[in-house]
Amino acid sequence: MAGNWIKEELAKISTAEGRQFDEITIRCSPFQRCMSTSGKIAEALSISDINIDYDYCEWLATWLYADNPMPHIALRNTNMAQLKTQCGWENLNFTDNDQGFEVANGLHPESKEAG
Repeated sequence: MAGNWIKEELAKISTAEGRQFDEITIRCSPFQRCMSTSGKIAEALSISDINIDYDYCEWLATWLYADNPMPHIALRNTNMAQLKTQCGWENLNFTDNDQGFEVANGLHPESKEAG
């Protein structure tokens, strides 16, 4: 599991270098599968806050999406409390950024010229 691996690597750094991290920040893509992975990592590290970052997504991957995926992501179309319950994220706090969404939504290849 990624979270446990990261936890072990942080422990190795702490032991080898004799230092602790003052703060660990988790940022993830707005896609549900990425939020799920970051949630597992956060739980393993006993972190509850995760920042959604629209720069971390493959919305410009024209080979992956025929149209702009941003308006369709679960984060934007499902009540967060419901999404957290469905996905088992009750102990996690995802911070979303409307400005980041607007920028990402306007940069998809079909709208790049207009955005």
